Amino acid sequence: MLSGWRSRDRASLGLLVVVLAASVVVPRYARAQPACPVDTDGDGVCDDVDNCPTIANPGQENTFGGLEGDACETLNVVKLKIKTGTATTPKGKISAKGDLLLPAGADLLGTSNIALRVIDGFEIDVEAPAQDAGNPDGILCDTTVARRIRCRGAMPQVSAVFKFGVPDASGARLVSWTFKIAKLATSQIPQEPVTVIVNDVVQDVQFAGVIHDCCPRNGKLTCKEF
Repeated sequence: MLSGWRSRDRASLGLLVVVLAASVVVPRYARAQPACPVDTDGDGVCDDVDNCPTIANPGQENTFGGLEGDACETLNVVKLKIKTGTATTPKGKISAKGDLLLPAGADLLGTSNIALRVIDGFEIDVEAPAQDAGNPDGILCDTTVARRIRCRGAMPQVSAVFKFGVPDASGARLVSWTFKIAKLATSQIPQEPVTVIVNDVVQDVQFAGVIHDCCPRNGKLTCKEF
């Protein structure tokens, strides 16, 4: 009788162990976390929550608490137009104007160092790189005129002008800018918001700004700051 009781006791103990093993819960922190579906700038913050998805800013600094973080507010975009084209008729065009505040001591060298990039809220991503040995058709700038930089590129076709204001008491200067990028084959319908990036390649400094107030119509997107 005693041995029979022991057998049942062992069986019950085995069942208890199985039940306890099955009820073990894996801590939440040990579970695999899904990776970012999209992280355009590679800063470790997913695009859907990144306050500046086109410029790396892992700290997500946002001094003024607006829609964009500080990294995307160094360039003021006043007006922008995007017109689409096609692969067979590359008549797409982007034109934009605005200004940027150049801190005291900073400069845009304006030799062959300026590159442009325009990214809309969907699929458009147009880059106009600076001219170098590997890209002879890139943007080349002329600085012979005082307080003015004129830039041109052939692939894509680019014209840009940067006008430098007189330094204020702190040494900072307001720079007005305008550019056109033409002969584009992009056929996607542009969508807001639109990010504009001016890249000083030599100093490795990017000025970026975003414009939201846009109106799509007949394959065009017109944006204007209000």
